[in-house]
Amino acid sequence: MKLEILQNLKIFLENSIEAFPGKNSLFSYLFKSGEINFGGILTKLTRSGQKYFYWNEPQSGIKFLAVSPLLSIKTCGSQRINDAENLINYWQKNFINNWYQLNLDSVPLFVGGIKFSPDQGDSIWSNFSDSEWFVPKFLFLKHNNDFYLAINFLSKNFNARKLHKEIEELQQFLDAKDAYEEVSVKFTTNLPNDKEEWQNKVRHTLKRISKQDFKKIVLSRRVEMELSSKPDIHKILNDLESKYPSCHIFAFSSNDSVFFGASPETLAKISGGYIEADALAGSFPRGNDETEDEKYSHELLHSEKNLAEQNAVVEFIVSSFSEFSNQVVYDVQPKVKKLPNIQHLWTPIKANIQNDKSIFSIIRSIFPTPAICGIPWSQSMDFIREVEGFNRGLYAGIIGWFNFNTESKLAVAIRSALLNGKKLYAFAGCGIIEGSDPESEYLETELKLKPILSLFEVDNIKNAVN
Repeated sequence: MKLEILQNLKIFLENSIEAFPGKNSLFSYLFKSGEINFGGILTKLTRSGQKYFYWNEPQSGIKFLAVSPLLSIKTCGSQRINDAENLINYWQKNFINNWYQLNLDSVPLFVGGIKFSPDQGDSIWSNFSDSEWFVPKFLFLKHNNDFYLAINFLSKNFNARKLHKEIEELQQFLDAKDAYEEVSVKFTTNLPNDKEEWQNKVRHTLKRISKQDFKKIVLSRRVEMELSSKPDIHKILNDLESKYPSCHIFAFSSNDSVFFGASPETLAKISGGYIEADALAGSFPRGNDETEDEKYSHELLHSEKNLAEQNAVVEFIVSSFSEFSNQVVYDVQPKVKKLPNIQHLWTPIKANIQNDKSIFSIIRSIFPTPAICGIPWSQSMDFIREVEGFNRGLYAGIIGWFNFNTESKLAVAIRSALLNGKKLYAFAGCGIIEGSDPESEYLETELKLKPILSLFEVDNIKNAVN
């Protein structure tokens, strides 16, 4: 690392400490760098077992890797969001950075996620808290064609010796070589034959809907598989980025667990005083050719069942945004969002943000949406936890990042899976409303499992998702 950067960093930290005498404060120093080898850093992280958070939006030109927690905020229970906000508020009052010197506001500071619901004691999610956010020691960032590095410090740990040690560690990451091998990872167990069991849950749900207990319930499946070896997360991410460039590609690693996926659904993009979200509900498969594909799109746009499901999500988001906005903009007629294996009804929604609303107050307003839970949401949450028979954990929760400039990107953590060593847990769900067909809903979950299960070899496995 250039001596000039080291000297500038030292001056920045010394001046920052003077700004908050006697307080434990958080500092972030950002500078432009040469090209960053994200694959090499991922290889090093995987081998060392260090905690990290990876994020990539290929079509938006935003990519980053947050390494080694400097400051962790972990909260549990029904008040997990409020408790996290209270703990993070201290650091907002004691934070200084130099981001303005590079004309960047959208720099990730806190990364992590929030589980769908407070943990029910499921051991497969034991490496993640109900709400878990961390500030990394190092942030490797690509913004369009430019590369940046952020080094974050706590004032209580600052001294010249500590600074040099951090710089040496950072240099080791920058020098790391990409070493993943093209080794096929296969399933060593058959896909579970859970069709009848899951369809019975759908039938039970439909009975409750017919009694008007609910308008909609989102039921999900969990598919548990054993792999022949521990897969290379860098290869997985490369495959997802290649196949799903319009999605949010993510990986959240903690101890021997990695939660990863390719989410097509934005929960909240907050920037420049505005918030944007995706209302994404209703699904049809892709066609085998252009003619069939357009036929499916037309049917999706005119499907009474799918339009009803989509309208419920739109109404919820618009109502939620109206709590802090006087201008909510969206098209009444939904569009079709096409992914390689599936297409959805899609309504982008945008609103201005009034009254200096915090990230967490916005989260409380918009999460969970009917696209992942149901209507009414509180009763739906209880029903889901009772009927599904497993803990969703981070699946259908929140994944993403935010900073103290009220800049954030949060995705709904769908099209995702949990990797525990050689154990893979893949998840998929669909909305059940009056008129839903158990067979069709099962086939929809099969489509939604495909992005994850197709990453691995399935030649010798029965009942595999094609």
